[in-house]
Amino acid sequence: MILQATKKLLDFMGEKPQELDTQNNPLASWHGNIFNIGRRKCLLITHTQSLYSIFFYGITKKDVPVLLEMMRDRVVELMRQDNFTLQELSMMRESFTDISYTKTSSRSVLGSMNDMKNMIDWYDMSEDEISLAKRINKTPYKIGDYIYPKEALRALLRKGNSNE
Repeated sequence: MILQATKKLLDFMGEKPQELDTQNNPLASWHGNIFNIGRRKCLLITHTQSLYSIFFYGITKKDVPVLLEMMRDRVVELMRQDNFTLQELSMMRESFTDISYTKTSSRSVLGSMNDMKNMIDWYDMSEDEISLAKRINKTPYKIGDYIYPKEALRALLRKGNSNE
């Protein structure tokens, strides 16, 4: 997994960005940002090509060493609830084997993430994190044409599956 992180997220995690090719595996490329809601830190991780997103509320420094496992579990659970097939879940799980950090590469993705952050600010924070992420992924974004992020990810996974 390649996490293209904002400077604020890199500083929070204590990581130095590497020079990486983010085009090799489109499933493994994600953008990450950290922000506050109230007095809690929130982490938004968004798939670069599909804008499929996962959300963490109340993230702390002690979560950093297990962040990869937390992200893998969260994305698989979210995809399971969005009715992805077992094969699609397996393909996504395989892209979360290790994590590398680099600087962000897409202002478009960051703009969409800022829109998602603004939506989260208005949502009822009594909902669980999975429900909030599902609401984000059911909001249409412009990825070529307007499309729902979960449908864009499904199309990307099917395209990758047909290439094998």
